[in-house]
Amino acid sequence: MATFSPRLDLRRLYFIGIGGAGMSALAKILAQRGASVAGSDAQESDAISALRRIGCDIHIGHDPKRVLESTCVIISQAIRETNVELRAAREHGLHVVHRAQALAEIMNGYRSVAVAGTHGKSSTATMLAVAFRGLGLNPSFAIGADSAEPGSNAHHGTGDIFVAEADESDRSFHFLRPRIAIVLNVEEDHHDNYSSLEEHLQSYEVFAQGIQPGGTLVSSADDVGSRELASRLRKSVPQLNIVTFGQAMDASSHIVKIRPNGMRSDVTGLGPMILEEIKLREAPS
Repeated sequence: MATFSPRLDLRRLYFIGIGGAGMSALAKILAQRGASVAGSDAQESDAISALRRIGCDIHIGHDPKRVLESTCVIISQAIRETNVELRAAREHGLHVVHRAQALAEIMNGYRSVAVAGTHGKSSTATMLAVAFRGLGLNPSFAIGADSAEPGSNAHHGTGDIFVAEADESDRSFHFLRPRIAIVLNVEEDHHDNYSSLEEHLQSYEVFAQGIQPGGTLVSSADDVGSRELASRLRKSVPQLNIVTFGQAMDASSHIVKIRPNGMRSDVTGLGPMILEEIKLREAPS
């Protein structure tokens, strides 16, 4: 189970490895919220150029002196303890947190949606963000891949919805406390951190147990791993609201037909109430 730090001081931030997809997304949102954002990376990138354009102070290469003026230092799994900036931060007693801890902090107070799964997280989170924008809700979002130009993976919106991609690779999604969690699939992956599918299932179960009281898990009814996860959670967290989707007949939202149509797909589905009505009609008299 993830442990939580005291409330983070996010006024002056330093990102070690700021050009990474998840790190740059956080840096952009925090800069848009008015924080002073600085950082470093090993090389130039389009993501770094996009951050500089909104006022972030980014240096190529690592210098331990640069980190000392920050109120919080943010790292990812990719940063080794031997990194000179990280060592300096720890030696001077600076608050060092994982990227996911900072993400959990900036999601706090929002109607938050966290998208998890072995495959399809970035695409699904992007589609949700686009849909909410289309509804005029102006959501905030932090996604692990750009949808268009560099920097398009994150936005600080004026609405009360926050969509985030939840990273299971190092179990850091355990820090998140979403209102709604979506699990697309659960498969064996990330063999440096997981030794079996069972370990993945246990890790996803911890993630789902962190859903806010009264929140909802949305899970695929077509994926074997997701079905097993939902089955376990019905026993371990009986109060959790679980909604399933897919072509499986027992899905809460049953997909009847998918028809490709150019760059889009037309989907016909049945919701829970319609399914119940069909079951009653088809029940033997």
